[in-house]
Amino acid sequence: MTPPLPLSAPPAWPRLWLVVSMALLLLCSAVQTSPMAHDEGWYATLAQGLVKSGDWLTPHWWGAMVYDKTSGLHWLIALAYSGFGISLGSARLPSFLACILSVLLTYEIGCILLNRTAAWWGAMVLTVGFLWVQYGQLATQDLPLVAVELLAIWAILQAEQYPDWRVSWLTLAGSLVGVGFLVKGVMVFLPALALVPYLVIRKHLLNPGLYLGLGAGLSLVAVWFWQLEARHGMAPFEQLFGMVKLTSTGDYHNVGPFYYLWNIPANAFPWPFFALLGTYWVSQDRTLTRRWLLLGYPVILFVALTLFPTRTQYYALQLHPFLALLAGVALVHLADRRKTWLPVALSYGFGGLGMVLVGGSLLLLSPWLEIGEDTRYGFLALVLGLSWLFFGWLGLIRANPRWWLGSLLLGPWLSLALAGATGGLGNYSPDVRTATAQPEVSQILQTHPVQMVVADPVSGEDHKTWILLSFYSPSWGKRYPDCMALPPASYAWVSPGLLVPSSFRQITTVRGWRLVQADGSGGARLKL
Repeated sequence: MTPPLPLSAPPAWPRLWLVVSMALLLLCSAVQTSPMAHDEGWYATLAQGLVKSGDWLTPHWWGAMVYDKTSGLHWLIALAYSGFGISLGSARLPSFLACILSVLLTYEIGCILLNRTAAWWGAMVLTVGFLWVQYGQLATQDLPLVAVELLAIWAILQAEQYPDWRVSWLTLAGSLVGVGFLVKGVMVFLPALALVPYLVIRKHLLNPGLYLGLGAGLSLVAVWFWQLEARHGMAPFEQLFGMVKLTSTGDYHNVGPFYYLWNIPANAFPWPFFALLGTYWVSQDRTLTRRWLLLGYPVILFVALTLFPTRTQYYALQLHPFLALLAGVALVHLADRRKTWLPVALSYGFGGLGMVLVGGSLLLLSPWLEIGEDTRYGFLALVLGLSWLFFGWLGLIRANPRWWLGSLLLGPWLSLALAGATGGLGNYSPDVRTATAQPEVSQILQTHPVQMVVADPVSGEDHKTWILLSFYSPSWGKRYPDCMALPPASYAWVSPGLLVPSSFRQITTVRGWRLVQADGSGGARLKL
């Protein structure tokens, strides 16, 4: 498949362009930030405990040992804390770097499987995916796992490119299975399974380097398990594999078996539809020697994710790099066939969609309509609509193909940048952040141990708030079942519904949680 020359990116610039484009989008979301309680705040808070206690083996949650997930992400965040201080920006740094690395690896893989032009457009498509940008700046396991998977695939392709170093490259690829397990647990075995047919076809399973790497990677897991058993007995394994059993034996989120069929198109619109076109053209191109990896791997992984009982939108992030590469193929083909009916239809279609978005945005921005915070969405719709109107116009006048395709991606990029800068991405609990940033509250949280008065069970929104308040209260005290047990003059967060003595000083309230100071004398009368 030979790309048209006008679409070729300058040889010295593709990687730098991709890094800058992705980094700027993620940094826009750093303008206004606050953590998402589940799961970002959970990982960020547990990593705080590792750093403060100096015990990197045992995550604690208010006196309880917690091993609901493998500890790889905890360690990465704790390393960031150790180097740059405890903050939300440090907690998000591993995902930030993994996101940029994944974009670069997608480009490198595309250069090998396809060509430089399709790879560049595909990687650019990846940078403007809504879900991709959102999780690229969340302190969660998902983007680090994707980076590990792509690194393994790239290493396998390097083994094919450089036969003299085949053993070394396959050793690296095999070792990443163990690394992936530490990052995301058993979820790493789904992409590993999806790679097996390609490894069989290319005869990589006969290479001893692959097994040497598997042994090295899994030995890291074995050492971790050995340390856990020596320190805590079987309790960590009961928690860890109990969570695996919970997610693998039933639909934990109750979303149904067809979840990904609508969720992926919704979260990555419009690129999955371009990916379908790219799939057709790749399947027709007999010159591609690794079509099984480009087509077979994502199909098998999609089936595996669908069959896995628990389904979430972030599990599907593992498919996005390959969807983007296939979309890149489609963009190059469409630009090379500007006079055919399909590019013309796309120009009309996106131009019409742009008109609808512009019209809707004008309604949202109208001064006589009391929309409130939805004004932000009006600006987002306006930016995206104008860009796609421009795309439609450029397509109909058959303008330079690079401008035509660029206008298709420009709108999503600007919209995501605007969404991040205005708090639509990255700022998930502004009320908690604002309340804890009040001068008196902030001084107390930063300079005094803070207790927690919590009665079991705590679930739903109350549990989310508990996580957020724990993140913003860096010096933890102890957990108490009621206020009467608090030490005199101590500070504490009290969960909703619990009785607070009338002699206690109430400092602030956040989502029903009260920050109080206990009576210095130890005497108290209860009040609601």
